[in-house]
Amino acid sequence: MADWIQRNLHQTATYWATTGSDGRGALGYSAPVAVKCRWRNQKKMLELPDGREIECKAKVFVDRTMTEGGYLFLGTSAETNPVNLGNSAFRIVWFDEVPDIHGLSFERTAYCA
Repeated sequence: MADWIQRNLHQTATYWATTGSDGRGALGYSAPVAVKCRWRNQKKMLELPDGREIECKAKVFVDRTMTEGGYLFLGTSAETNPVNLGNSAFRIVWFDEVPDIHGLSFERTAYCA
């Protein structure tokens, strides 16, 4: 199934990974990177591994591993700080990576709030 998903990532998103604190208490972000994706706007309550519940606004299949706390934006952007995009950029609250039965490819899903 993972190969099928990877072949059908026909949309483009911009991804910013977190790079840690900037020294003043705010998070820093990597340079924006264009990624292949399949974006689905989907409101759904998620129970996180720590037991908290959070409303997810988008489920995004992606072509690479991502970090929780990073941001995704549907389309391309050169903005260096995703927070400046307001409600257009979504924070990754949970990232799931499941290998296929042979461990050769992965289904990678970012759940965004």
